[in-house]
Amino acid sequence: MSPSRGAVEIDTVGEAEVRVESIFAARATLGPGRAARRPTERGGARLKPVVTSSARRASVLLATVLAACGAFSDAATRLAADIEAQAGRLGAAEGASVTIRHATPSRRGECTGPYKVQVDKVGALVVWCFDAQGTTVSSHSTSHHARVVDTRETFVISKAADEPLVIRLERRQGRALIVDVS
Repeated sequence: MSPSRGAVEIDTVGEAEVRVESIFAARATLGPGRAARRPTERGGARLKPVVTSSARRASVLLATVLAACGAFSDAATRLAADIEAQAGRLGAAEGASVTIRHATPSRRGECTGPYKVQVDKVGALVVWCFDAQGTTVSSHSTSHHARVVDTRETFVISKAADEPLVIRLERRQGRALIVDVS
């Protein structure tokens, strides 16, 4: 492969020169006075992939790392992850309990005012964030936690800015159960 010129990649295959100007656009020339063929036509130059499998693997790894760090999550998803993690630490004995203190529903700066949390008996978890005037600035929901915990009643709790949310889990009939939200 010959050197790149700016954003245009040059490749010489036999007598044909292929100019790849982007992943989607390419042009083949056969030299002065010769007819150009499309790079994919028989006898024409073949394009090499601009995006390699290593670049694809690196992109997937980066997206996975960012997702694991919470870069693509919201307040409800992070709360559900906390519930799932504590349900996993809940003792196996009937009646075992654990209390979750979730200091803020969101990351610093994302939900700075009062908020409301609904933990629904059908498995939904909803978080609403409000500004100082009580206007909803964001809302997030998930049911991901419902795989590992049950909720027998719906809890709707309003909290002041920076007031922690407290959730109590108990082991009942072999399953983790949300028994109180305050």
